[in-house]
Amino acid sequence: MKVKTRTRSWSVGLLLGLGMLSLNGCLTVDTYVSKRGHITRVYTLQVPADHAASARAELERYLGPKGWKFQRTEVWPGTVQLTYRRKFKGRKGLPYIHFARRPLDRLGFCVEYEYRERLVLTKLLAREEERKLAQLVPVTFHLHLPGKIAPEGTNASQIEGNMATWEFSLHEAEGKEFKAVSRAKNWWRMGGLLLLFAIVLGVVVYVVWPGLVEFGQVLKQRLFPPPEERERRRRERAERAQRRGEEQEAKRRQREEARAEKQRRKEEARRKKEPPAEEQPPAK
Repeated sequence: MKVKTRTRSWSVGLLLGLGMLSLNGCLTVDTYVSKRGHITRVYTLQVPADHAASARAELERYLGPKGWKFQRTEVWPGTVQLTYRRKFKGRKGLPYIHFARRPLDRLGFCVEYEYRERLVLTKLLAREEERKLAQLVPVTFHLHLPGKIAPEGTNASQIEGNMATWEFSLHEAEGKEFKAVSRAKNWWRMGGLLLLFAIVLGVVVYVVWPGLVEFGQVLKQRLFPPPEERERRRRERAERAQRRGEEQEAKRRQREEARAEKQRRKEEARRKKEPPAEEQPPAK
């Protein structure tokens, strides 16, 4: 069976290679997505030790010889683990993956991340023996996104923090769609804004600090004066109260004198208006 690798993604080719390898194989796919959209894909395959050489050759045939970091680890006697890791910058080399980053507020303090991927295996699992073999190969897909994954908009079978998990057999991978949405705080932007605020506040304090110190001393003296100052202020308050009392008493006297003078003038005016009394002749 000839495979045209140009028309298939590297992830799909790996799944086909896994189906052709061994019935005892177990594949785990980990996808790590950074805040900038860089994607790291890690394939972990556990196979019997006697099938490790053929498994590695088949995997490298579909993954390609360049860009992948290989590591072989013995899990337990008779079983080895093959790990392939590669980092992709953006969507280059990832035709079936869509990743979007959207700010949820004007300042960008809260960001939403959306990840979608769809598997296409129609041409790869075309034969009946391939489909039967694929039913016996379990696949576990882990997706790690920035922030906490939201249940709405996510079709994963299990969600834990920033990781979504899908479990299926290779036979069910045809048309399998992975969708996940996560939300995270942009701590770098928030920290930068706080740092800028702290710098501005420091400059303002440095400029007005002498005036603040002087104002603080004056305020301290006013709020918490020494005993002699309190006694002096008490005497001043008493003297002011005495002066106010004397002024009020003088004003009261002036008002009384003004009323008395006004009454006297009224009496004089009334007497002037009255006619003089006629003189009576003396009695004989």
